[in-house]
Amino acid sequence: MKKTIEPVNIEVSDELIGFVNNVFDKLPKYYDRITSADIYLKSFNEKSGIENEVEVKVFLPGREVFASAKADSFEEASNKVFSKLKRQLVEAKDMDRRKNQPGAGIKDR
Repeated sequence: MKKTIEPVNIEVSDELIGFVNNVFDKLPKYYDRITSADIYLKSFNEKSGIENEVEVKVFLPGREVFASAKADSFEEASNKVFSKLKRQLVEAKDMDRRKNQPGAGIKDR
C-alpha cells in the first residue's frame, strides 16, 4: 500500500511521521486490496487550546473510504481514525465477499 503523509501548514517530527506510518501500515490486514492512502495532519488553535486532526482517505478498487478525528495529540487522533477505518474496511471486505459468492444477486423463485 502506498501512503502519503501530508502535514498541513505545520511542521512535524520524524518521530510523529514514524508513529503515523506504523499505525496505518496495519490497514491491509483488514482489507488486502487497498491501493493507497492519503493522510493529512492538521493543527488548530481553538479557544480551549490546540486541537489536532488526522484525516485519512483510503483508496480501494472502485471506491474510497474516509475517516477523520480530532484529539489533543496526533497519536490519539491517529488511533481514533484507525479504529473508524478498520470498521469500514471490514464492511467493504464483507460486501466484496458477498458480491463474489456464486449465485450472488440471483433471487430464489
